Amino acid sequence: MLEKLCEDFPAEPDYLLDLSEAYADFGVHRLTEPRKSAGDIERYLRNALAASERLTAAHPNVPEYTFSYGPIRIKLGTFLRPDRRAAAEEQVRSAVGLQTELVRRFPEVARYRVWLAAYQGSLAELHADAGQWPEAIRLLDAAAADLEKRLAQEAGRRFARATLTQTYTHLARVREKAGLPDRATAARRRAETVRPTQ
Repeated sequence: MLEKLCEDFPAEPDYLLDLSEAYADFGVHRLTEPRKSAGDIERYLRNALAASERLTAAHPNVPEYTFSYGPIRIKLGTFLRPDRRAAAEEQVRSAVGLQTELVRRFPEVARYRVWLAAYQGSLAELHADAGQWPEAIRLLDAAAADLEKRLAQEAGRRFARATLTQTYTHLARVREKAGLPDRATAARRRAETVRPTQ
């Protein structure tokens, strides 16, 4: 239906946005577990990317369209991560770059900063996969510091707290593997402190 709407109404950008999101509508478990339909998943994600590229090229000054590009690249990076690390890193770095630019252009939009921290966490995981502990720790430290600032300004933001919890949890794991048990414990404790209540 969305493909047909995009054909019939090519000047309506929201149909293209909806189509890109529909193509990429896979839960993370479908992207990371062994799967029989891997080829189909990659094809849909590439279609999502192409639709999003068309959208952002046609409307470069609409921040929400640019923002929608990032999650697709992160999903594709997650999908490629098990056996195509370089390609996965390229996708995640692109998402970080796009989000960094959005934060630069719109510093007052808190959720752009929170998503940037989440994307930095994804990039840190790729560095950790390769045993690049200092780079992984640097990214997670930077993400945690920025999220701490967000939380100090807007303490009630649940998504920021959840992302900060996840960032400290990742940081604890990476520090543990890097041979820094005391610092890992400190990150674990901070994760428990900031964890959102149910």
